[in-house]
Amino acid sequence: MASGIAIQAQYWRDTPKYGSWIKAGTTGHPSADAYNNKIKRIVEKLERMALNNEDLTRKQLVKRYRGTDNGEFQAHATRYAKRLANDGKYSSQSQIKAAASKFADFTSDDLRFNEITPRLLNDFQDWMANQLDNHPNTIRKTINRIKAIHNDAYKKDLASNLPFQDPKFEKVSSVETKKTALSTKQMQAIESLDLETGSWQWHVRNFFLFSFWTGGVRFTDLALLRWENVRDGRLSYMMGKNDKAKNVKLVPQATRILKHYREASDAANESNDDYIFPIVDSEYRDADLLEQKRKAATGNTRTNKALKQIATKAGVQTNVTFHISRHSFARWADNSAVMERKDIQRMLAHSKMETTERYLASISEYNVDEKMQKLANQYHNHE
Repeated sequence: MASGIAIQAQYWRDTPKYGSWIKAGTTGHPSADAYNNKIKRIVEKLERMALNNEDLTRKQLVKRYRGTDNGEFQAHATRYAKRLANDGKYSSQSQIKAAASKFADFTSDDLRFNEITPRLLNDFQDWMANQLDNHPNTIRKTINRIKAIHNDAYKKDLASNLPFQDPKFEKVSSVETKKTALSTKQMQAIESLDLETGSWQWHVRNFFLFSFWTGGVRFTDLALLRWENVRDGRLSYMMGKNDKAKNVKLVPQATRILKHYREASDAANESNDDYIFPIVDSEYRDADLLEQKRKAATGNTRTNKALKQIATKAGVQTNVTFHISRHSFARWADNSAVMERKDIQRMLAHSKMETTERYLASISEYNVDEKMQKLANQYHNHE
């Protein structure tokens, strides 16, 4: 088949090797590496298609590769993602698009549903693990999103096969990960740092502590909070991850943080429709929600970078990210004599207590820290 590459015959090797069809070097073509890589990708895709479609002839394979055969999966993935967006499920839409794009990188843009076989899925998982170095949990999530697209097509009679239910499909098992949480002393060390008022690190510490004192507000939700979300000493907003309503009493520590931004907002004559925290530019407040969330994601990266610098200044050796504020709240609340597990479940907005139990179990090793220290202190006094 034609590769779409047209160069003079003198640059083609007389006896080409795999991956080196076009001459490089001083006597070779200046774009040899780029062309060789392009040909290699074409060959690899054709080889995968041939392995998973042994009944197809060479001409049929070429036709399918060129996209002249009806492509279904990516087209339906696009429709499915758009429907999720129309339903307000922006996070799910983004995840579906990312998974479909990754699948297209491995297969092709014109993949048909009947080409999705257990063997193809197993190879895709191996590719994510070995070529992309994806964590098992990342692989599992990607597969689940590919399955969601396929199941939606199956319900609409656009797909007739069920490769995910085939025993030959070897789904990667999830791995239990340990959540990191800061101790009260570490939180206090960060809180007591002398940071220049108005600096980015000063703002980031405020974001982190505000999340902690409001039960672990996720970063995107915090970035998009507006003054209209603050009413009668409470914070009320819709959680972007699960579309649940959250209503939290603002304790004095959170109120003091808000006071800084309220004064700045009043001085600038801002309205209740303005963002509380300086993360997303005000010009985005009337933009599409998905666009606002994309902007917030950029702020998350910058925030996590600053948090690492703040942690170093505070003598905290833990790799601190914004989400750790949520874990740290859960740890602190679970160790308190005030909150019961059902209260923590409400604050974290978990639908099931089992989710909260697993959440807390992953940071349970911290619960014995002080007792272990007391035990060590008694060692030399033991007769």
